[in-house]
Amino acid sequence: MPSTPVLELSAESSWQGGMRTRIQVREFPAFFMDEPKEFGGKDSGPNPMEYLLGSLLGCSTVMTAMIARELHIDFESIGMQARGTLDTRGLGGEQGVSPYFQKITQTIDMATSAPKEQLDHLAGEVARRCPAYNLLQNAGVVMEVAWARKTGPAQRDEVDLRVDIDHPVPPKRISVNRTWS
Repeated sequence: MPSTPVLELSAESSWQGGMRTRIQVREFPAFFMDEPKEFGGKDSGPNPMEYLLGSLLGCSTVMTAMIARELHIDFESIGMQARGTLDTRGLGGEQGVSPYFQKITQTIDMATSAPKEQLDHLAGEVARRCPAYNLLQNAGVVMEVAWARKTGPAQRDEVDLRVDIDHPVPPKRISVNRTWS
Protein backbone atom coordinates (compact mmCIF):
# COMPACT_ATOMS: atom_id res chain seq x y z
CA MET A 1 0.00 0.00 0.00
CA PRO A 2 1.19 3.57 -0.66
CA SER A 3 2.63 5.64 2.20
CA THR A 4 -0.15 8.22 1.92
CA PRO A 5 -3.81 7.19 2.24
CA VAL A 6 -5.00 9.54 -0.53
CA LEU A 7 -4.02 8.99 -4.15
CA GLU A 8 -4.46 11.41 -7.00
CA LEU A 9 -4.66 9.75 -10.40
CA SER A 10 -4.68 11.48 -13.75
CA ALA A 11 -4.98 10.87 -17.47
CA GLU A 12 -4.86 13.06 -20.57
CA SER A 13 -6.74 12.78 -23.84
CA SER A 14 -6.65 14.32 -27.29
CA TRP A 15 -9.21 14.09 -30.06
CA GLN A 16 -7.86 12.29 -33.12
CA GLY A 17 -10.69 13.12 -35.52
CA GLY A 18 -14.04 11.44 -36.01
CA MET A 19 -14.89 9.55 -32.81
CA ARG A 20 -11.30 8.51 -32.00
CA THR A 21 -9.53 9.63 -28.81
CA ARG A 22 -5.92 9.09 -27.74
CA ILE A 23 -5.47 8.50 -24.00
CA GLN A 24 -2.19 8.90 -22.11
CA VAL A 25 -1.75 7.60 -18.56
CA ARG A 26 1.56 8.17 -16.78
CA GLU A 27 4.47 6.89 -18.89
CA PHE A 28 2.61 3.93 -20.38
CA PRO A 29 2.07 3.62 -24.13
CA ALA A 30 -0.93 5.63 -25.27
CA PHE A 31 -4.16 3.78 -26.01
CA PHE A 32 -7.07 4.68 -28.23
CA MET A 33 -10.83 4.69 -27.98
CA ASP A 34 -13.22 4.78 -30.90
CA GLU A 35 -16.84 4.02 -31.62
CA PRO A 36 -18.27 1.30 -33.84
CA LYS A 37 -19.16 2.32 -37.39
CA GLU A 38 -22.89 2.38 -36.57
CA PHE A 39 -22.14 5.17 -34.05
CA GLY A 40 -20.03 7.22 -36.45
CA GLY A 41 -16.61 5.81 -35.58
CA LYS A 42 -14.16 3.67 -37.51
CA ASP A 43 -14.15 0.83 -34.95
CA SER A 44 -10.37 1.23 -34.54
CA GLY A 45 -10.46 0.48 -30.81
CA PRO A 46 -12.76 -0.37 -27.93
CA ASN A 47 -15.34 2.28 -27.09
CA PRO A 48 -15.23 4.09 -23.72
CA MET A 49 -17.94 1.89 -22.18
CA GLU A 50 -16.01 -1.25 -23.17
CA TYR A 51 -12.98 0.22 -21.41
CA LEU A 52 -15.20 0.84 -18.39
CA LEU A 53 -16.13 -2.86 -18.34
CA GLY A 54 -12.43 -3.69 -18.65
CA SER A 55 -11.68 -1.34 -15.75
CA LEU A 56 -14.29 -3.09 -13.62
CA LEU A 57 -12.73 -6.47 -14.43
CA GLY A 58 -9.19 -5.25 -13.81
CA CYS A 59 -10.14 -3.67 -10.49
CA SER A 60 -12.18 -6.71 -9.41
CA THR A 61 -9.34 -9.08 -10.30
CA VAL A 62 -6.75 -7.02 -8.39
CA MET A 63 -9.03 -6.75 -5.35
CA THR A 64 -9.90 -10.46 -5.44
CA ALA A 65 -6.22 -11.45 -5.52
CA MET A 66 -5.22 -8.90 -2.86
CA ILE A 67 -8.03 -9.80 -0.45
CA ALA A 68 -7.56 -13.55 -1.02
CA ARG A 69 -3.93 -13.13 0.06
CA GLU A 70 -5.02 -11.13 3.14
CA LEU A 71 -7.42 -13.96 4.04
CA HIS A 72 -4.75 -16.63 3.33
CA ILE A 73 -6.83 -18.16 0.53
CA ASP A 74 -4.68 -20.06 -1.96
CA PHE A 75 -5.85 -19.97 -5.58
CA GLU A 76 -4.56 -21.08 -8.94
CA SER A 77 -6.44 -18.69 -11.20
CA ILE A 78 -9.07 -15.97 -11.37
CA GLY A 79 -11.06 -15.36 -14.56
CA MET A 80 -13.80 -12.80 -15.06
CA GLN A 81 -16.27 -11.65 -17.67
CA ALA A 82 -18.60 -8.64 -17.71
CA ARG A 83 -21.53 -7.68 -19.89
CA GLY A 84 -23.22 -4.29 -19.67
CA THR A 85 -26.63 -3.17 -20.86
CA LEU A 86 -27.28 0.43 -21.80
CA ASP A 87 -30.12 2.19 -23.57
CA THR A 88 -28.75 4.17 -26.52
CA ARG A 89 -31.68 6.59 -26.29
CA GLY A 90 -29.90 8.09 -23.26
CA LEU A 91 -26.76 8.65 -25.35
CA GLY A 92 -28.96 10.42 -27.89
CA GLY A 93 -30.20 12.84 -25.24
CA GLU A 94 -33.69 11.48 -24.53
CA GLN A 95 -34.93 12.90 -21.22
CA GLY A 96 -35.41 10.37 -18.43
CA VAL A 97 -33.18 7.72 -20.01
CA SER A 98 -29.82 7.11 -18.37
CA PRO A 99 -26.84 7.48 -20.75
CA TYR A 100 -24.79 4.95 -18.78
CA PHE A 101 -25.17 1.24 -18.03
CA GLN A 102 -28.49 0.20 -16.56
CA LYS A 103 -27.14 -3.24 -15.59
CA ILE A 104 -23.82 -5.04 -15.52
CA THR A 105 -23.57 -8.81 -15.18
CA GLN A 106 -20.20 -10.03 -13.96
CA THR A 107 -19.02 -13.62 -13.63
CA ILE A 108 -16.03 -14.51 -11.49
CA ASP A 109 -14.42 -17.96 -11.74
CA MET A 110 -11.80 -18.82 -9.15
CA ALA A 111 -9.74 -22.00 -9.06
CA THR A 112 -9.29 -22.73 -5.36
CA SER A 113 -9.88 -25.42 -2.77
CA ALA A 114 -10.81 -22.94 -0.04
CA PRO A 115 -13.95 -23.75 1.97
CA LYS A 116 -17.26 -22.08 1.15
CA GLU A 117 -17.22 -19.89 4.27
CA GLN A 118 -13.88 -18.33 3.30
CA LEU A 119 -15.07 -17.75 -0.26
CA ASP A 120 -18.30 -16.12 0.94
CA HIS A 121 -16.21 -13.76 3.08
CA LEU A 122 -13.90 -13.04 0.12
CA ALA A 123 -16.85 -12.24 -2.19
CA GLY A 124 -18.36 -9.89 0.39
CA GLU A 125 -15.07 -8.07 0.92
CA VAL A 126 -14.48 -7.66 -2.82
CA ALA A 127 -17.97 -6.15 -3.23
CA ARG A 128 -17.37 -3.85 -0.26
CA ARG A 129 -13.86 -2.71 -1.21
CA CYS A 130 -13.58 -2.71 -5.02
CA PRO A 131 -13.50 0.96 -6.13
CA ALA A 132 -14.82 0.38 -9.66
CA TYR A 133 -17.64 -1.90 -8.48
CA ASN A 134 -18.73 0.61 -5.84
CA LEU A 135 -18.51 3.56 -8.23
CA LEU A 136 -20.88 1.82 -10.65
CA GLN A 137 -23.22 0.53 -7.97
CA ASN A 138 -23.44 3.90 -6.23
CA ALA A 139 -24.33 5.47 -9.60
CA GLY A 140 -27.42 3.24 -9.61
CA VAL A 141 -26.18 0.56 -12.00
CA VAL A 142 -27.73 -2.81 -11.16
CA MET A 143 -24.79 -5.10 -10.47
CA GLU A 144 -25.34 -8.85 -10.86
CA VAL A 145 -22.30 -10.85 -9.81
CA ALA A 146 -22.00 -14.64 -10.13
CA TRP A 147 -19.08 -16.28 -8.33
CA ALA A 148 -18.09 -19.85 -9.13
CA ARG A 149 -15.33 -22.05 -7.85
CA LYS A 150 -13.47 -23.93 -10.57
CA THR A 151 -12.53 -27.38 -9.41
CA GLY A 152 -10.56 -28.40 -12.48
CA PRO A 153 -9.23 -26.96 -15.75
CA ALA A 154 -12.64 -26.78 -17.44
CA GLN A 155 -15.01 -27.56 -14.58
CA ARG A 156 -17.19 -25.21 -12.52
CA ASP A 157 -19.29 -26.05 -9.49
CA GLU A 158 -22.89 -25.32 -10.47
CA VAL A 159 -24.67 -25.12 -7.11
CA ASP A 160 -26.86 -22.00 -7.11
CA LEU A 161 -26.59 -19.86 -3.97
CA ARG A 162 -27.85 -16.28 -3.84
CA VAL A 163 -26.55 -14.08 -1.06
CA ASP A 164 -27.26 -10.41 -0.33
CA ILE A 165 -24.25 -8.37 0.73
CA ASP A 166 -24.74 -5.65 3.34
CA HIS A 167 -24.10 -2.43 1.43
CA PRO A 168 -25.24 1.19 1.80
CA VAL A 169 -27.14 0.97 -1.50
CA PRO A 170 -30.66 -0.53 -1.20
CA PRO A 171 -30.52 -4.35 -1.54
CA LYS A 172 -32.66 -4.40 -4.70
CA ARG A 173 -29.64 -3.04 -6.59
CA ILE A 174 -27.35 -5.96 -5.90
CA SER A 175 -27.56 -9.58 -6.87
CA VAL A 176 -24.77 -11.94 -5.93
CA ASN A 177 -24.76 -15.55 -7.07
CA ARG A 178 -22.09 -17.77 -5.56
CA THR A 179 -21.65 -21.32 -6.77
CA TRP A 180 -19.26 -23.02 -4.39
CA SER A 181 -19.35 -26.70 -3.54
